[in-house]
Amino acid sequence: MDQNSVSIKNKIYCDENKVSYKPEKTNLIAELSDLVIHDEPQEVKLVNIITDVSFSKPKPKHFFRTRPSEISGKTNLFAFIEDSDSDHTIYLVSPDIFEEFKSECYIAKLVTCISRQGSITLWPLRINKNGRANPWNSSAREAAILAEQNWIVKKAYNPDANCYEFREAQGNLGKPEWPEIEMDALLKMALKSYFVGDRNHPVIKRLQGFI
Repeated sequence: MDQNSVSIKNKIYCDENKVSYKPEKTNLIAELSDLVIHDEPQEVKLVNIITDVSFSKPKPKHFFRTRPSEISGKTNLFAFIEDSDSDHTIYLVSPDIFEEFKSECYIAKLVTCISRQGSITLWPLRINKNGRANPWNSSAREAAILAEQNWIVKKAYNPDANCYEFREAQGNLGKPEWPEIEMDALLKMALKSYFVGDRNHPVIKRLQGFI
């Protein structure tokens, strides 16, 4: 045998760094039954893993639903502030910050929203100040109640309407797949990135003109 060619048991032939494989079974058609999987495959269910939750109003042209019973259920009120210098990001603030910057903050209750793509946000529904009627707040609350049973979308901003305008989906978009995680857990996730607890937070520094 040529010294540049070596034969071994599993029929791998080496010749000047070239490697080829010759299978033991040459009649592959007759052996296809060996490849059949006889066990039924288990159904694989995709789970939406939530890694980030923000405080956010519904975006125009994005259909969404709200989790039932949160609006009419037990009311927990929180204080929020909107950072106009960062694409209007909404932050929850501590009671101390709220007392000091009350004119810049607002009181709201939270409702869980889910988009068609399955993303989760917490929508702060503003509470009317001093019991005075506010068509913006009222229309937002009405939309949140409607979204408990229907997919709805917010229209583009219309300042002449003096309220939020929403419309229902015309087709059957199916039921939302809510994650098995409650409001308290979602709120804790949001607080990791969207909480103002002291005067050193960039939102407060921008508000005071330090940055």
